[in-house]
Amino acid sequence: MKRMLKALLVTTLIACLAFSMAAPAFADVLSMTRQAAEDALEDEVLDDDELEEVSASEIRYEHTRQFTEGLDMIDLDWEYHGLDDEDYELITVEDYFIDDDEEEHEYVIQVFFEDDETSIGLRIWNAIDFDEEDYADVILLCNDINYAFRYFKTFVDDTDNSVTIAADLLVDEDQDVTVQSLNLIVMTEMFMTEVGPYLLDYAI
Repeated sequence: MKRMLKALLVTTLIACLAFSMAAPAFADVLSMTRQAAEDALEDEVLDDDELEEVSASEIRYEHTRQFTEGLDMIDLDWEYHGLDDEDYELITVEDYFIDDDEEEHEYVIQVFFEDDETSIGLRIWNAIDFDEEDYADVILLCNDINYAFRYFKTFVDDTDNSVTIAADLLVDEDQDVTVQSLNLIVMTEMFMTEVGPYLLDYAI
C-alpha cells in the first residue's frame, strides 16, 4: 500500500509542479526587477508552542482523517489540535529541510481543513524571525520568492519581524484527497529545500 501511495504521489506531483513552478527558477529571479511588497497576512497566528494536542479519535472531517492516514503511511509525525473558533480542523506536521552544509532545519506545518471540505490551507508561521534592520531586504527577498513560485506565498509580519509561508489548495472531488493533501506536503518540502537557505541568511 505504501509503495502504491508513493507512486500515486509522484504521478500527481508531476502535474502539480508543472502548474506551480512554471515561473523562472528562483536563483534566476534574484537578478530580476523587484516588485511591490505583498500585503501582510490578516490571519490570526497560532503559535506552535501554545497548541494543545487532542486525541485523534476526535477528528470530525473526512478529509482530515484521510490526510492523517496518508501521513502515517509515509511515516511523518503529526498532531491533531481539534477545531478552532471558525470550525477549521487543525493538524500540525513536523518536517525539516537539509541545507548545502548537510545541516537539518526543522519547521512546523499547520494544515487547516474546512467543514465543507472544499479546500485545504497550509501555513508555516514564523518560518524565520529577523532583525528589524533587515526588514527592507527581507521584503525584497519575499517578493522574489513570490514571483518565482505561483503556489506558495511568503509574507512579512512587521509586528514581530517574521516571515510566514502560505499555500491553499482547492480540493478536486474527482481525485483522491489523500494524494492531493500529501502532494501539498511534498511540494512544501521541495519549496523549503529551495528557498529555506535564502531565508536563513536573515534568520536570528
